[in-house]
Amino acid sequence: MALCEGRAVPLLAVLLLLGPGATGQQLSFTIDHVTLSVLPGADVVSGTNVTLRCQVQVSHSAPQWLLHSFSFLLEQATEVYAKNSSESQVDYSLLPARAAHSGAYSCRLHVLEKERSSPELRLNVSGLTTPVLTVTPREVYEGQDVMVGCHAPKEEGALSLQLDVNGERRRSFPSTPGGTDIALKMDAPGHMTLRCRMRLLTKPEAGESLSNAVNVTVRELMATPTMTFDPASGVVEGDFLWVRCAVPGFSELPRQESARLEIYLTRGGVS
Repeated sequence: MALCEGRAVPLLAVLLLLGPGATGQQLSFTIDHVTLSVLPGADVVSGTNVTLRCQVQVSHSAPQWLLHSFSFLLEQATEVYAKNSSESQVDYSLLPARAAHSGAYSCRLHVLEKERSSPELRLNVSGLTTPVLTVTPREVYEGQDVMVGCHAPKEEGALSLQLDVNGERRRSFPSTPGGTDIALKMDAPGHMTLRCRMRLLTKPEAGESLSNAVNVTVRELMATPTMTFDPASGVVEGDFLWVRCAVPGFSELPRQESARLEIYLTRGGVS
């Protein structure tokens, strides 16, 4: 971060820190110690507010505090927070902490040309948030698609999502932050129970979390026609006979299916 990139301090700033009449005096200072602590503790459950506290002690001959450059590091490589301060303590807060925040943290202090780091402290955040499964619509005909969404907006990090249909793992979701939506074709009629499973790609040891269950009804795409006669009886040769063929539930069929529906009138097996 930009707060930690600049290490050179202008001469004027040093003279101001030393106070009036300090020109020509040698600045002497020592970084005595840098310690890192975690509150409320190093082992917490997901959703807990966590504070990483870096405390330092610097002995120096200047009449005022020197400017301290604090850096919080994860796994000694990734700078997650930085701040310049003349105080001896700086906090970095995780509000709240999630499983993706687990890891070894350290604090590095830079004062002028000197630098010192704290011992590493491992933070363990257990548990995952519960993903939310949505399905639209919840009643379809076989062959139709439903939109399935699996989302965990409060979870940090890259997610691995899988869809369960009636307890069997059927399909993986694309890995995107916070969750995603897919179209799922319902091929077989019946009652389906859908759930999604969530894991962290970067922290597989955090386990997995199971979403709410959503029930979907898939209706069989079968149109059985009915036939009526008018008059229903008492017809003699030469009379007009009205034959009516109807398909119950025709208006409820999917448009692409109803458009292909054809009805034939047969007599003695011949159209």
